[in-house]
Amino acid sequence: MKKLILSLIFLFSFSLAISGQKDEIITEIVEARGYGATQEAQLRNAKLSALGKVVGEFIVGQITYQSNKDEVFQNIKEYKGGYIETYEILKLGTEYVDIKATIRVIKDNRIYIQGDNEIDIEDQMNNYRSKRDVINYLDDPKEAFHISVKGIQIDPQPYKVRFKISNVLKWQPKWVSDLETFVIASTDIGKTSNQVNIRMVSQRGFDPTVGIVQSLFESKPKQSDDPMVCFASKSNSNVDGCRNLAGGFQNMPIHSELPIIIIAYDKDDNEIFKRRVLVDGNKLYENVYRNQTKKYFLTKRTFDQPAFIVYKNGIQQFDITADIDTEIAEQIKTFKLEASI
Repeated sequence: MKKLILSLIFLFSFSLAISGQKDEIITEIVEARGYGATQEAQLRNAKLSALGKVVGEFIVGQITYQSNKDEVFQNIKEYKGGYIETYEILKLGTEYVDIKATIRVIKDNRIYIQGDNEIDIEDQMNNYRSKRDVINYLDDPKEAFHISVKGIQIDPQPYKVRFKISNVLKWQPKWVSDLETFVIASTDIGKTSNQVNIRMVSQRGFDPTVGIVQSLFESKPKQSDDPMVCFASKSNSNVDGCRNLAGGFQNMPIHSELPIIIIAYDKDDNEIFKRRVLVDGNKLYENVYRNQTKKYFLTKRTFDQPAFIVYKNGIQQFDITADIDTEIAEQIKTFKLEASI
């Protein structure tokens, strides 16, 4: 039995060798240029270039045959991917030589990139740039926030006048609508994870609408540094949903203090007073960092990406006090307040 197996292996190997001899001989004719300090180096590099064009580029680890021209040519011919059958010199320059070479292909050493391995990023980059254009347009506190002046108190004092201005800060409804529509239509869902707030459950009792067992044994999602935007009704409400934000906001306020600019104009609409103040805006928005957890009624939400939370129905009342020199104050006709970067 062993002899039979060995005989079959031999016959199979022999048949492969015979079939290999019948393979079609592949040759290609190419032109190539080689540069170098000497004619010998130029010719060698031209041959290497010609071989590379047909059977792929390769790296020569150690060149130990620089002193012997025949040895150089022999090493090039014996390159495993193929060899040069014949060549002719087309042109001799000062620093280069052009050749035409006939290459016999033994093995194709080129690296092929198949169609399913090719990634055309042009559409993706154009898509990203288009998204960034929209985000850059929306990334403007002046467009996002609306300030209504509800009243003003004027208190004359020695050498100055004190103005106390009462205001209401809220979102521009169109800005919120535009942002929400854009991210839902064109970006991926952001990552957050929910868990039961055990402390709240123990205080208020079991709520059958909350899947405690499922929440307790949820696997933690993979976290990311990609910024996202989240929406909620008010500051004490759980978020409705989060979406990735194509690079995130650059100009929207990072901290809870929103910069506000107070500008005073005279009767000719000339700007005669300007001051920048910070106003608490935490009822309208909040920035959370990656891995931050916020507690809500019966639940906790961990933000697995950094997020800008928009509290859509939030309203912030605030007062601003401005002491202005009497000489300037007497010229003021109107005040204007607007959000700033």
